[in-house]
Amino acid sequence: MQRLWTYEDFVGRLAHSSSLVRTWAFDIIEKRFPRRYTPDVAKLIGDPDQHLACAAPRYLARWKATEFAADILDCMLKSRGNVPSNCAIALGDMSYEPAVSPVLEMLPHCEDLNTFLGILHYLGKIHREDCHHALQEVFLQIQGRDWAEVAAFHLLEHSHTEDVPMVLEAFFSSVAQSHGHDRFLKNLAYSVSAGQLFDDFAQPYGVDILGDSQKTILAVLKRHSITEPEPNLTVELTQLINRGEHAHIATSLMFNAQNLVRSRFPDQHSKDSLPQIYTLDKLALTFLEEFSRRASSFSKAGENKKIIRSLISAVLANYFSIVGREAYTRAFAPKASRDDLLNSLKLAGAEFPETLQDRLVELSPVTELKAALSEDLLTWGDIWTVRLMGRIGDSAFVPDLVRVLRHSDSLSYIHEDAIRALNGIDESGHEEIFSAIQREYVSNEISVLALLEHLPYSEVSDFASQLWREGKVDSFEMYGNCLEGIGDARGIKVLRELYREVDVIDDSLETLSVIHSEEIPELPELRRRRVEDQDRQLRRQKELNEMASKASLKDVYSQSEDRLPAKVLPMTVEKVGRNQPCPCGSGKKYKKCCLLKQ
Repeated sequence: MQRLWTYEDFVGRLAHSSSLVRTWAFDIIEKRFPRRYTPDVAKLIGDPDQHLACAAPRYLARWKATEFAADILDCMLKSRGNVPSNCAIALGDMSYEPAVSPVLEMLPHCEDLNTFLGILHYLGKIHREDCHHALQEVFLQIQGRDWAEVAAFHLLEHSHTEDVPMVLEAFFSSVAQSHGHDRFLKNLAYSVSAGQLFDDFAQPYGVDILGDSQKTILAVLKRHSITEPEPNLTVELTQLINRGEHAHIATSLMFNAQNLVRSRFPDQHSKDSLPQIYTLDKLALTFLEEFSRRASSFSKAGENKKIIRSLISAVLANYFSIVGREAYTRAFAPKASRDDLLNSLKLAGAEFPETLQDRLVELSPVTELKAALSEDLLTWGDIWTVRLMGRIGDSAFVPDLVRVLRHSDSLSYIHEDAIRALNGIDESGHEEIFSAIQREYVSNEISVLALLEHLPYSEVSDFASQLWREGKVDSFEMYGNCLEGIGDARGIKVLRELYREVDVIDDSLETLSVIHSEEIPELPELRRRRVEDQDRQLRRQKELNEMASKASLKDVYSQSEDRLPAKVLPMTVEKVGRNQPCPCGSGKKYKKCCLLKQ
């Protein structure tokens, strides 16, 4: 097939004067070349186009390009809108500690909700005592208000078990009876990699934990490939739920969890060899212990089934997250074999550890991954296998990914992941992908256009036009995006004809004409309409941000002005370590004295 564009062509256009072309090039680099990194993306830090200014730091963070972290920090301090938030998130994902001081200085004066949430993300990723202390202070000031659960999640990312009682006390004292109780508990569950477990237990679709608890538990465990508990435990849980003895559920599961953690980590050596699993298990066990101590809090829920369902779901999610991590213990071991890693993939739940994903990508077990897909494609292991195929990009995966598209619902996770994986397949597989589309092995219009869009060949452009002429494509906008992605200059003529009928292909037409330096009569009108649209969007975005700030930040912050009080971070006070003498002069360690009072 006749190739229209090379990787170097896209990289070269990252510095184009048109934001449409820069966006076109970046999106292609990000989606078609997931295994190739270009430092040229750093040119987009602080780009006038907000989308690119937000996307560039995320891209650089994914590649751990810390050589550009200082530039991202400078952009965060000087920018407005959503850019500072994305920069803060990127710096956190890079674990860039030099940003701690400026971020802490920025926090007390933060007036933008998105930036505030980005800072919380950063502080959660940097495991230093000053960041941990700042999150404690923020949570204490905003507990019981909007976004408190986000602060709680990032606080718990530090995995300090002594934070759990404080967080649950805040929940039971002010959140448990509010409409946000499920959102709060879900964030707590995510801190132990159990967010999807909580969701599946708490959603009363199909089966209900309060209606048929045994059926619900077994259904959720099967969905997450978690080993079923002993029958007597399932019977006991069912009886406790039916009798309304909800607090005793936490106690029963706590004792089971204690035994499980003790057997999994019998000595310090085992804890040191599996630190990631031990940390999560210990945090989840602490949640169960604290839930068990709060029998009266369960009683306060009364007859409110929504709250009771959420509390039971939180307890079950914490316990079964510990059970489910057994599938990863052998894979995390220092001497884990190839088979150990593949078995962990087969037993993966909704959250498959990134460390194990990276090891599998490095191994690239093509044959084994092809065999790992189940017949019915219904497990989380199937979803993670498809995602890994896309990250590895071997052309041998094409038939398997096409099978996924043919036999999965077009609205399912795995269907979308299969499209994304095929778009990232190595160039050597492009002809096979195109052949599968021509033979109608992929027949869904949306899927076909989403695949053609990422095949930059003349023959593909011809085929897309043929589909349009034959009436096999209904969406003007998706067809325009498809021609834009292919990048064939002949698409300009086609889009000019469509421009007379609709206005949803404006950007595609302008992008193609600018890429190929082709002056068309419609260009001035296209640019005028785009500027008007951008102005309209900016005004609307400003209105929405102002509404969000008034509705959320004034409720979040403890003073009437839209900022956290300066006492959130006592910047003039020397940092006190957790095990250092408390500065109050009590003679106790700081963690046993004023830290607890705070």
